[in-house]
Parts: sequence; C-alpha cells; structure tokens
Amino acid sequence: MKTKIIYVSSILLVIIYSSPMFAQSPFHINHSDNSSSINDYFIPHYEPTLNSEIIKIDSLISISVQGNRHKVLFQYNDNNKIKEWSVLGYSDFDPSWSIIDKHERHYDEQGNLITEFLLDWYLDEWDSTSRSDYSYEMGMLSQSVDKNYNNNSWENRTRYNYVYDQNHNLTTELVERWVDKKWQNRWLFTDYYSLKDKRDSSLFQTWVNGGWQNDRKTVYYYSENQIDLDSLVLKSWDGVSWINFLKREVVSDANHNQIEQLDKFWNNGVWLNDMRRFFSYTDANFLERANCEIWDNNRWINGNGDILISNPDGFRVGFITNNVIAYYSNIVSIDENIGISDYSLSQNYPNPFNPTTTISYSLNKASVINLELFDALGRKIKTLVNEYKSTGTYNYKLDMSDFPSGVYIYKLSNRETGISKKLVYLK
Repeated sequence: MKTKIIYVSSILLVIIYSSPMFAQSPFHINHSDNSSSINDYFIPHYEPTLNSEIIKIDSLISISVQGNRHKVLFQYNDNNKIKEWSVLGYSDFDPSWSIIDKHERHYDEQGNLITEFLLDWYLDEWDSTSRSDYSYEMGMLSQSVDKNYNNNSWENRTRYNYVYDQNHNLTTELVERWVDKKWQNRWLFTDYYSLKDKRDSSLFQTWVNGGWQNDRKTVYYYSENQIDLDSLVLKSWDGVSWINFLKREVVSDANHNQIEQLDKFWNNGVWLNDMRRFFSYTDANFLERANCEIWDNNRWINGNGDILISNPDGFRVGFITNNVIAYYSNIVSIDENIGISDYSLSQNYPNPFNPTTTISYSLNKASVINLELFDALGRKIKTLVNEYKSTGTYNYKLDMSDFPSGVYIYKLSNRETGISKKLVYLK
C-alpha cells in the first residue's frame, strides 16, 4: 500500500493505492504535519458485488470559506480502473474552471498500478514533470519510487519500502530520500496490531545521526462493537517521555460510517476544541458530502480544514477546505460492448473539451439509431440523434455551451442494445 501527499495551491491530495487483499488498510497521512498525522484511519465502505451495480465517482468539488473552488475529475479504463484524473481550479478572479494538472495511470495485466505520471500544461502541451513507479511481491505492493524529470532524464527523489505480516497488514513503511546519488534513510513508520487484526498503535521515527529517533505515536481506541473507531490520541516524544498532543473523537452510524470527527489539542493538561468535521453518505454508503468547522472564541464557525474522501475503489483524495461534494454514476454493466455487433461508438474527441467535441459512430446494419446525452447521475438531458440511418460512419458535433462543466455520458442504442461512454466538458 502507498500513501502520497501532493499539494496543489490550497488543495491537499492524498492518494492511497491498496491491494485487493486488504479488507481494512492502515495507512499514514502527512507525517510532516502534526495536525493531520492522525487523520489516517478509515473503515471501508460498502462495495457493490453485483455486476449490474458498479458505482464510480465522477467528480469532487471543494469550496473554501473564501469561496475558492477546486474540482477533481476521474476517467476510467475498460476495466473500471482510474486511467486519468485531473485537478481544476476556479475563483472569482477567474470565473471559469481551468486545469491545474492531470495524472495518467498505467496498469499491468493483473490490474496492478505500475506507473503514474504527473503532467503540467506547458507551452500549449502536457509535459511530464514527475512519476511514480510501483513493484509488487506476492500480489502486495512492496516498493514505490518517485522521480522528477530534470535535464531530459528521470532522477530519483523518494523511495518507499513496505513490509506486511502474515495477515497482510502493513507493519512497516521505510521512506528513503535520494541524496548524493544514493538512498538515505528518512522516516520509519511501524504499526502494531492486536490478535483481531486491529491496529493498536503507530510509531513514527526519524533518522538522526545514524539511528532511529522517536518523534510521534498514535494510540487507537475502539467502540464496544470492536469495529468502529471510538477515538485516537497522537503523542509527541520530548526526549524522555510521550506527551499528549492531539485527540480525535469519532461518531459512527449503524453502517460503520464515520459521521463526525472532533479534534482537540492538549494544552496545559486540558483537551481544548480545535476542529470538527461532519459527513453524510449515499444509500450505498458512499460519502457524498463533508464540511468542516473550527473552534473560535468559544463557538463553532465554518472554517477550512483537512477533509478526506474515499473513492469506492480505494483511491483517496483530501482537501484543505470547508466543504466537499462527491458526484457518482452507476454503470449498468462491466462490459457494455457485449452483444453489440451492429454498430460501434468511438470516444469523443477532443476530451476534455470546451465547448465543442465530435462523437463518431459506425453502423454495420441499417436501423433506427438513438444518440442521447445524460448527466453524471444518469438523467437524460438531450436527444442528439433519433432517426433511421444507413450503414456507414457518422460524426456528430456536440456543442455544450449551454451546459455546466462536468462529466456527462453519451449513449448510442437501437431497439435491442446500447453502448455508452463518458465525456468531460471543461469551461
């Protein structure tokens, strides 16, 4: 498993890569920041098991107290894995969505993520600036290496090494930095578990003068059902003993979803309110909304804090913001091309686009064809084509000037079958 922190403007992105073998994955978040280093425990959400019930996240939108907004858009490959995700920004000074960067993901034949590229827009084209490479042993992520692109070559930056116990729980994560053309120890994270595979505590150490030195540790406490997290306490090492630093109290619903988090700081022997977060979920237990409040002058007010959202497939993203909204779509079938031989539908080009794109489709048999446009929730918003067509290839130019930015679905069908694809409209 891999945890990575990326800062883009006021957005904090935390990406978690989890093996399918993990039923519940422990992980660390932002070890260099005390306030968020305990924001690292999550209970897995309900995962649909029927082929007819595939739920994928289309986009996330965050809104800060100041009104700044960020959006994350996701695109999937034929195996329903994220192949690309983009970060967009929006502000009152620039009243339109603009791409900040995008990420391309590549997988092996087993579906393991092997490489992810970060691309920035430079001189009217996408340019790779960094990459992460992943290697596996026995189906488990064993190592990952981050690299920067400098002087026309890839240079090592950070290496992560992972060790697991016999129950596939991550026990140690060794982080190394590339210095003077060799790997040097930087951080060590160690997780300790009970006999029930519950994580009891986590230890964070730094490499100092040739040895590991204590820095912080987190202790976890569970509710009576031994499933839900009740609270956790972050302690710092003062050179002699462990000192309380930060505490999180958690409230969960009947479906084991965390619906409230209350953070408190230790001050002169007393826990003082600092921040709280509220979460709401869809009927399928996917998080759909979160908001943050901070303690100011003895009252709670809207404020910006770190909020994490968990995608259904294990990909996690976090924002430093006040409010986050998640949008999902239901995919009817894993393979939408099954049984379709009379026609084919191509991916629109360009994609993303603004404001026009071209949709191409081919007919091997003359028939009445419907080409329709749906929003991300599957609601039809426009019929593009509804007429009898002869065999051949057709192009439809779609103009989205009157529609808001977002992910849409276009579907080509006859009386018996249908095929659909996604398009991304960015103003």
